[in-house]
Amino acid sequence: AAQHRADAALQGQLPAGPAPGRQRHPCPDAISKAVLQRGLDAQTAFQIVSIDIADIEVGENIGARLQADQAEADTRVARAKAEERRAVAIAREQEMKAATAENRARVIDAESLVPKSIGEAFRAGRISLPTTTQVG
Repeated sequence: AAQHRADAALQGQLPAGPAPGRQRHPCPDAISKAVLQRGLDAQTAFQIVSIDIADIEVGENIGARLQADQAEADTRVARAKAEERRAVAIAREQEMKAATAENRARVIDAESLVPKSIGEAFRAGRISLPTTTQVG
């Protein structure tokens, strides 16, 4: 009867656990001390001589889980921002390629005007071929 009472009293009545993110398993001495300090054998015809611990089930560490979830969310945000920067860079590269092609077209257009302008200058007499004199 005392053992059953001790088992029932131990469930959920151990000292508070460690800070979030840290995991500590209660040692057998701590469990024994907690049982004896609470006087779980009081008002019985029995005295607790020993406590056998068959199984300790460690629950989920909520602090660590929250940290892991936050880290995962931060990673997703960082990836999304990186993808956005990548898309902006690709768009900028395409804009630069278009601007380069436009400037090349302007250069070709301007180069095509050079022979026409030279011909007009000859006809108008604004330029002439150098005359050579024979030395001799």
